[in-house]
Amino acid sequence: MVSAPEDAYYTLALDHLMEGHLEDAGSQLLHCIEKSDDGGLSRRAEALFEYVAHERLTAPALDRFLGQSHPDQVRDLIRVTLAEKYASDGDAARAKLLLYTLVATEKGNAYKDRARSLLDKLERESGVKIALILPLMEDASASAVKNLAAELLEGVNFAMREHTSHPQSQTPVSLEVRDSKRDTSSALIAMRDVITKNDVIGIVGPVFSNLVSACAPLANALGIPLISPTATANGLASLGSSVFQLHPDWATHGKAMARYAVNDLGLKTLAILSSDNAPESLAARSFYEEAGRLGARVVAVESFRAGASDLHEPFMRIRRAASGEEPEVSFAGKTRADAEPFVQAGVSPALIDSLIASQATVGVSRLLGAEGRHIADSLHLPLIVTDTIAENIDIPIASIQGIFVAIDNAEEIGVIGSQMSYFNIKAQILGNPEWYNPAQLEAHKRYVKGAVFSSDFYADPRDSSYSRFERAFYSTTSKHPTKYTVIGYDTMRMLLDQAAQGATTRDKLALALSHLEKYYTLHTAVTLKRGRVNSEVHILKYSDSEVKRLLGISVD
Repeated sequence: MVSAPEDAYYTLALDHLMEGHLEDAGSQLLHCIEKSDDGGLSRRAEALFEYVAHERLTAPALDRFLGQSHPDQVRDLIRVTLAEKYASDGDAARAKLLLYTLVATEKGNAYKDRARSLLDKLERESGVKIALILPLMEDASASAVKNLAAELLEGVNFAMREHTSHPQSQTPVSLEVRDSKRDTSSALIAMRDVITKNDVIGIVGPVFSNLVSACAPLANALGIPLISPTATANGLASLGSSVFQLHPDWATHGKAMARYAVNDLGLKTLAILSSDNAPESLAARSFYEEAGRLGARVVAVESFRAGASDLHEPFMRIRRAASGEEPEVSFAGKTRADAEPFVQAGVSPALIDSLIASQATVGVSRLLGAEGRHIADSLHLPLIVTDTIAENIDIPIASIQGIFVAIDNAEEIGVIGSQMSYFNIKAQILGNPEWYNPAQLEAHKRYVKGAVFSSDFYADPRDSSYSRFERAFYSTTSKHPTKYTVIGYDTMRMLLDQAAQGATTRDKLALALSHLEKYYTLHTAVTLKRGRVNSEVHILKYSDSEVKRLLGISVD
């Protein structure tokens, strides 16, 4: 039959239709659409097929057509007509399963808009769900991870309570909660369960980077947006267009601190000291590359074993590297006339007289400030370089203007601060997010006052929006919100707002999230349009026994 003229398929279809052989008629019409180069004939065959499908054929018959070999365009026609059949029969779940396949197709198809329109209608009528995949570990004893999950869920539930009281969307939104425990197999079981539910349009979780990495292929395969509220490993969002990170990754933090150090503080000479764990090492590498790109010089890059208490070696190596940046000026045998260039460079005459009288040798940065080497070189002042400064910790190192210190946990704040003071390195501390621990900062304020660090979280209790939230939350739960309560609340509010604006299907939600720019939550701004990783970073400062926000940096 394949060799018959094109219109023969159409004629055969009419014959079968007259004889009541409806499934045979449908089959011949599909062959006509597939084989015909005549646009008019093809359109007539398609119109007749849709009439037969909607009015005369059963859903099982249409489903059998899908099991046959047809080109993609014909299969898409079968899918959309079968979805419409299911919808008219009241089987929204099966209809949505077919429609999700059509709207998630990367390549264009003639029925995509039609499928999306029907899907929107079904979502409005039946509602949609957001799935949560969290390490609830209901059968396990209390732990920090279990508490984290419980607090996230509490924040999500509070957002849902607000939404139910004051719905913004015409489409009802509800939750589908699954326990990922803390292992990959459990997370994948939870993931496979929720992605097959046609009314689930998005997933919050998992919370750990390794589990996000494991679940990402499933999210991408079915085009369902997965947004982790806490995972910060580099490269997660690059696993596919359905993966989003609410918080900046390690590289973004390093880049943000470099920009603040160079562009805002004007620092030109820097050093790096980081834990040898991967997150801190990657943040340090990002800081190094960005600082160099901006024109600063990183004179030392050192690391230490996470948890180490003796940092003698890395700090001494930093001193030795800095000594090359800190040549000395000798006043032995100098006269007042010899020293006149220093007076012209801004050194007080009284200090010059004192140095000449004592025949002293002094570091150029102590004499001329942080830009001492540059000033001395520009004025062609005589300098000497010795090992005196590096080995004598009584002599402060001031030639390094800032030191990026990437720690593994807040317990290391005291170790870093006290030993940086002991080894007499007078530089601005530039930290990673682990520095944001008010209790540790206060306990070691003698050493770390003025420390500046990046963070993905800052909730200002003096902010009116946060104050209203805190009062409402306490009134409802008799508890004060925690960091993770706020993150859970903000994540859910963000998704509910997207649904209220029409993002009620998987592809629409993914599209809305991928275009998100400066969406303001209680604890951070969210910009996901640059690679689906939030590029908004807080810069915070510890001073006067308080952590204050200095500014926000958008890292492109």
